[in-house]
Amino acid sequence: MVLDFLRSFTLSALGLLLVFSGLGYAASALLFRAPAQTFHLRGANFTIPDGWSCEKEDTEVICGKPTSKRDALIITTTKTIGVIDTLERYREHLGTPQPITYNDGSAGMSEVRYVRTELYGGRAWVDGMHHGSEVPNYDTRYLATVAGPTAILITFSCKADVCESYKSLVDAFVGSLDPRDTSAL
Repeated sequence: MVLDFLRSFTLSALGLLLVFSGLGYAASALLFRAPAQTFHLRGANFTIPDGWSCEKEDTEVICGKPTSKRDALIITTTKTIGVIDTLERYREHLGTPQPITYNDGSAGMSEVRYVRTELYGGRAWVDGMHHGSEVPNYDTRYLATVAGPTAILITFSCKADVCESYKSLVDAFVGSLDPRDTSAL
């Protein structure tokens, strides 16, 4: 009888230990997430989407999922503004179908899906989407703004059939952009 009691007590104690350990792990995973990774680009900082990685190439930063089959890609670049860098000119450019030459040598025109002005992070952005402007069967969302002496340009390309599933990720990415004064750079 004492052995049955000790065995039951030991099993109950181990069970409770496992349950509380699991609850503790779950609570810590929910409450203490790893800090978001920030990327520093000349003229702006931004938060990298979870599960994505970014690489700097010349004047651009290219972000995507580190898998062999990419269905989405974000390219961000900044530059010192020039006379053509205004929201009105960006809107005009994005409202015009763009010529594209395909790998087989044939030519075509992109299809403008929309162009509008949106507020992200309290800043006005020109937000436009074209189909087939960069890659056939891909939609490309273009976002552009001017922050002080800096123009920020974002290109987000994704397979047309999965683009909508990335909308909240791209909106969060744009909302995370923190323009910096580049006059000191």
